[in-house]
Amino acid sequence: MPPVVGRLAGRSICDHFSDERSLHIHFARERCNTLLEIYRSLLVGVNLERCVDNDSIPTSSLTRLGGRPCRAGRTCFRWLAHQSLSWALLHLDTITQVFAEARNALVEIYTEYKLDANGLQAEFEKALRKDNEDLKTWLGNLHNSDASTVAFVLQNNEAGNLHPLKELTTAFTKRIRSLEQLATEDDAPPELNASLRLAAHTLQRLSGRSPDYEIPPWCVTSFDVDFDADDAHLVGRGAFARVVEGIWNGKLVAVKELSPKADHKFAHDTIRQEVQIWSRLSHPNILPFYGACLEASKPFIISRLCVAGNALKYLKSCPDVNRIKLLHDIAVGMIYLHGQGIIHADLKASNILIGDNGEALIADFGLSQIQDQVSSSVHVTRTSTPADKVGGTFRWMATEVLEGRGLNKPADIYGFALTAWEFYTNGAVPFGSVTDAQVFFALVKKGERPERPQKIEEGVWALVQRCWSGDPYERPDFVAVERMLRGLMAPTGQESTSQVVDSNKATRSPVLSPENSPPPANSRTRKLSIAAEAEAKASLLKGLVTRKILTFSKPPKVACINPKSRDVDRHHTQSNEPGFIESARKIPSLSRLLAESTGAHSMDVVLAFLYNHSLKADGVSEILAEAGLLPAVIDRLQHHELPDNEKYLMSGLLANLACHGKGRARIATQPHTVSVLRELLAPQGSVPMQENASRCLYNLSTDDVSHRLLAESSEAIVSLGRLLSTTTSFDIVKSILGCLTNLSHKEPGRSAILSSTEAIDALVRTLGHGTEDITKEQALLCLGNLSIEEKGVTTLLGHSELIPGLAACLCRESPTPAVKAQTLRCFRNLAKSASSHATICTRPEILAAVCDVLAVRASSNQQKYALHFLHRSTSSDIGKRCLCNEARVLGCLQWFLDNGSLEEQTRAADCLNRVRDCV
Repeated sequence: MPPVVGRLAGRSICDHFSDERSLHIHFARERCNTLLEIYRSLLVGVNLERCVDNDSIPTSSLTRLGGRPCRAGRTCFRWLAHQSLSWALLHLDTITQVFAEARNALVEIYTEYKLDANGLQAEFEKALRKDNEDLKTWLGNLHNSDASTVAFVLQNNEAGNLHPLKELTTAFTKRIRSLEQLATEDDAPPELNASLRLAAHTLQRLSGRSPDYEIPPWCVTSFDVDFDADDAHLVGRGAFARVVEGIWNGKLVAVKELSPKADHKFAHDTIRQEVQIWSRLSHPNILPFYGACLEASKPFIISRLCVAGNALKYLKSCPDVNRIKLLHDIAVGMIYLHGQGIIHADLKASNILIGDNGEALIADFGLSQIQDQVSSSVHVTRTSTPADKVGGTFRWMATEVLEGRGLNKPADIYGFALTAWEFYTNGAVPFGSVTDAQVFFALVKKGERPERPQKIEEGVWALVQRCWSGDPYERPDFVAVERMLRGLMAPTGQESTSQVVDSNKATRSPVLSPENSPPPANSRTRKLSIAAEAEAKASLLKGLVTRKILTFSKPPKVACINPKSRDVDRHHTQSNEPGFIESARKIPSLSRLLAESTGAHSMDVVLAFLYNHSLKADGVSEILAEAGLLPAVIDRLQHHELPDNEKYLMSGLLANLACHGKGRARIATQPHTVSVLRELLAPQGSVPMQENASRCLYNLSTDDVSHRLLAESSEAIVSLGRLLSTTTSFDIVKSILGCLTNLSHKEPGRSAILSSTEAIDALVRTLGHGTEDITKEQALLCLGNLSIEEKGVTTLLGHSELIPGLAACLCRESPTPAVKAQTLRCFRNLAKSASSHATICTRPEILAAVCDVLAVRASSNQQKYALHFLHRSTSSDIGKRCLCNEARVLGCLQWFLDNGSLEEQTRAADCLNRVRDCV
């Protein structure tokens, strides 16, 4: 090989390296220097006299072969330059692999051109031994250092900044646990394994974390991801975050990183909530979530990188794409999202990404809400989020949200309508030419909506108009939206065979319009049993319901539902036709239809009307005025062969009626109400029916009369406990816990729950890992109520998992104030019995958590419960012995003796005197 060719190849390799870059490398420095010398030798033609003289070898061939060692060597330098020692310790195996690739690439060139490959191998082996000796010396010095020095060395990086202590702790703890799990410790030097353990334990101690503290499965650190600090690979930028390309686990990903200029508290709370919601989602039409780091100086989230971008970009580059298919994908994803009890709250085209196969992926959950996060001990007739906690993009907000009436699932339907409108306007902004104030006036005060796009299909436009209705309860839910879009996609005259099952209806469902309600499952097997003439009248009834006009059993009256002048003008109804009133008066009463028509074609229409009507206060009054209607509904529910659609509508009707005091009073007078609802709670039953039944029982539990009715049904309590243990529906869990909490407030409900092993077991298990804080809070409130009296304490202490569950709630990282307060309340109540002291006071983590609460030195329920717990614990000898060895406990008690209120001083003095007597 001619020297000139060697110099060209060497130059192609060495363009990316210099002595200055090598000076910044402190880990594996000898191997880096060896690489640099080899590249330099190629550049100046050293050792080329040993190669075969072959002028026929083209320069391009050697340059091509030089590309691989060039890339491998550049990777070594790029990964090691400006990296901290912590990063190097955590990535020792990766560094070794990268150096091996660089060496193998050079050996390939040396062998190809008959250079001294053995000498090259020897140089690398020598460099590796020197690096290992340096590493051993450095690790030995680390072992001989104090904790603060170890932490400083590990936190420091070459940029002059410090890695956050908690993030560093998580990184080293994960590394140790992965080594233990994979049993690969023997592959690494013993000194390294010992140093990793030293680092992990030191950082855990300094950060106040126990060695076995829980790390969420989605947790990653900045040591795991490679992305640029600048915007060289920027994907997009938002109000308080940017999205860049990154490398994670060897694949290209999207990294959403918090901007340092963002409002610190709001931005951190937002990204924390986004992770809490997004990490629990998994669906083909939801953007995949890979992981997140909330402990970094700039928190970030990792997700799939969508090369096609968002829907707006995609539609501009592919204008002929099937928009209905994309809208259908969104509807399917939203069915899943609402089924998980989650409201997106910011649905718009820019938050819809396009996957590799052209599918729509719902993204950006920074403003999403978990529905109905309110205390179930308070009777709530409609699920919503307070207006001051509602976010979103102003021009895409539903009218009720703009008015400050809170956030609910129908608000997402409104956002979906505007998203569809965007799809057909090439990304136009709604009312883009006017100010926000004018938009508010036009939407809320005048009821205006954006103009119809030119190319939108008739069926899609009709759907959009229904979805952005000003009345949230007149909007269809996403199940109905999906069904309509599926029909629009199907060929003419054919019905699409794909089905989407809605396993989780909303707690307070949007309007289920009669014309779109699914037919009963057994509609082909039975007919009306009222007689031929009556059946003809029933078909007239269906027409009247469709036109929102219905006659109750009172002969002279024809009730007009939702009477609005513009509705009357818009629709030409049969009320103007001759003989209409006379025909309407002859329609059988709804009570009679329900009682006698066990399998009628029109039952789904009748029940859909009743269900929708029960969503309004006026409708509830009219339904309750029909004397025989409620008994007919309950009697009909006792038929075991009813279609699921009928059961769902009737159970939902009862749940809606139970939202009102008069409705609860009427339901409580029916003899078979509780037994009917109990049968719907069967674990093998349908989730929508279980949700309706549990919601109805929860509402009934708020009333004194029905409270006693439920307490007297031990089977109902058992059924609630069994379902609570098996269900995965957040709405069902919320309703059951609310019902049990309301029953536990007083007798006889408290005794009824204590008599049910299933209910107690379900409540205790709710305290376990993976449960939402709002759920834990409700279960703790119920357990605190149950432990007010001595018999409750005795019963609860008989459950072996109670104290460990309470300890986990109190001692886990960052429990919410409500969870902490309710846990301390439970401990205070349990400490009333001396038999609990041996189990509670001997757990040091509980006493440490109690001291942490008392050390805040501020008046709160938490401190009141904590001090009362200590006061009761010192009433037994074992409690005194446990506390007398806790210096922090005694210090806290002394502070309250000197500075507390009269009640706090009295309790602190009693505790100190008892402990001193023990000493």
